Amino acid sequence: MALSFLLLLGCCFLFTNTVSATDVFLTSDCISGNSSQDVSNLHSIEGYIENGTLKNKVNVTVDPKAPHPGEGERAVYSAKSKGVAVYMAASCPGTMKVVAKLASSSSKGVIFVNTGKLNLKTTSIIRRAWDDNFSNMYFAGIKTPYIFLRHAGVWVIQPNVDCAGKSQAYKNRYIANAISNIITNYPSLTSSSGRYYDTKLIATHKISPATMAKVAYGIYTSNKNKRVFKTSYNGYRLTSFLLMSTYYMNGPIKKLIYIKGPKNSHVKSTFSGSISKTDCRSLAATLNSYMRKYKRAPSYIRFKGKIIGYKDALLMFAILTKGHTSSSKMALASSYKFRKVYRY
Repeated sequence: MALSFLLLLGCCFLFTNTVSATDVFLTSDCISGNSSQDVSNLHSIEGYIENGTLKNKVNVTVDPKAPHPGEGERAVYSAKSKGVAVYMAASCPGTMKVVAKLASSSSKGVIFVNTGKLNLKTTSIIRRAWDDNFSNMYFAGIKTPYIFLRHAGVWVIQPNVDCAGKSQAYKNRYIANAISNIITNYPSLTSSSGRYYDTKLIATHKISPATMAKVAYGIYTSNKNKRVFKTSYNGYRLTSFLLMSTYYMNGPIKKLIYIKGPKNSHVKSTFSGSISKTDCRSLAATLNSYMRKYKRAPSYIRFKGKIIGYKDALLMFAILTKGHTSSSKMALASSYKFRKVYRY
């Protein structure tokens, strides 16, 4: 009789353990450039979770499709009801928007492992990724991305921010421990209560990039045909184009203000060579700040001890943006081979 009771108690204990185990679906984007390494890291994290503080209390499934794009959406759809979706990727605002919308109305736990070096907690706005070919054309980025994700119920782990300089093995253990801590200490992880899709934090363009691209193409064509720039293209003055294109390089195109032309539009550039994508964006930020402050375009801008004249700056941003006519064509080249206009 006593033996039967013990067997029954054991079966009940086993059954309780089984039904209370948390299901975790683990996936990733292409991160390291080596698919085998990415999969190895996923299994490493899986091992740390299953043999850590949640041993016998969690069932981890590594996505057989990983590493592969679409990781965020795939994770949320693939995770079991009341389970936890974990996806690893660099910070892509378009993916954040998709995942946040799904998570905001879901009772699944969602954890984003940011594999990039950008600290989302201290970032005021993150621009739409240049390789984003799936978001609406007017989508420009996410304001305060960490807050945006948390409002939707998405948790964020940042190994390359919190463990900068550490080995990959160390980071894998850190990720596993962070996932385990969230599951253990926050039972509301799998509750949809309090979640919402914060559209106020979604940045959008006031002017379509396609409209900007038409202006850019007009400027580019004039120079290609060795003609002097016209005063306006497609209804936009040259200074308006410079303002909107420099907005666009780092975030949303905002409502335009009247900007006077430069005091001297015939300054010839002394710079030659190539300009990196990062430097193009930095120059755009400097130009944009100047124009908003002084309500006029500068005659030139200094770069690496040299000068870039107003018209050459116009041509640069025209060439960079002339092809951005649809959401599938909004990429930015890794560098710009500097050119001078034919006619100043």
